[in-house]
Parts: sequence; structure tokens; C-alpha cells
Amino acid sequence: EYDQFSDKLHGGVGFQLLHDKTGNGSLNTTSFSTMYSYQAILDRKWTINFGLKASFVQKSLDWGNVIWGDQIDPSQGVVNPTQQPQGNNGLYIDFSSGFILFSKNYLEEKLYKLLIRASIFPSLELIIEENSSF
Repeated sequence: EYDQFSDKLHGGVGFQLLHDKTGNGSLNTTSFSTMYSYQAILDRKWTINFGLKASFVQKSLDWGNVIWGDQIDPSQGVVNPTQQPQGNNGLYIDFSSGFILFSKNYLEEKLYKLLIRASIFPSLELIIEENSSF
């Protein structure tokens, strides 16, 4: 991940590359994201930050390395073939946004800071492959 604040932008830009292996590598997620944030100082006490993020995400599942519930016999363990339909790897674009509003209140001659925060994070996903199993 890389991010950089810019006075000219009144905020920052960033890039993120993520690769996650779950369940001994059975489920893999790879994503590349770009981010932009904007900081607006409302007055001496209040500041609001806005952020936007766009991600390209790929998910893949190693079907030979997973056990589904219908494969398990209560007395014999894993013996049955699965009836689970096998899907394709998933590709999608994810758009996210959010904001944080905060205030700094100084108590006892600025020894303690109280931060009041409120956040909302809506998100939108666009599916690239219709036959995706994710």
C-alpha cells in the first residue's frame, strides 16, 4: 500500500495491492485499488474527510481442496461426492465511499483530546463475469 497527502489536493491519493489466501489457499482474493480523500476544515473545531475507492477484484476457489456439507456422512466422515454446483472464478469492480466528521475538544488545558466521529461507508459492486460463483 502507498498513500500520499497533498496540500494542493487538500487530501491524499493512494494505491493498494492485496492478495489473501483463506482455508489453506482454497479461496484466493486478489485486488488492486486506487483511493482519493479530501479534507475540509469547517471551523476551528470541526473537520470532515471524504474518501472514494475503486477496486478491481478477482476471487478464485480450488474446488478440489474444499469439503461441502453434503460430502460428510455422520458415521463414516467424508465419503460422498458433492452435489454443489461448481462456479467460475469471480471478477468484479467495487466502488466504495465514506466520510468522517470529527471535532477536537480540549479539556484541562489541552491535556486530553476527545474525538467525536461518525462514519458511513456505502459500496457498489459491478459484476464482470455473470457466471461467477462468488
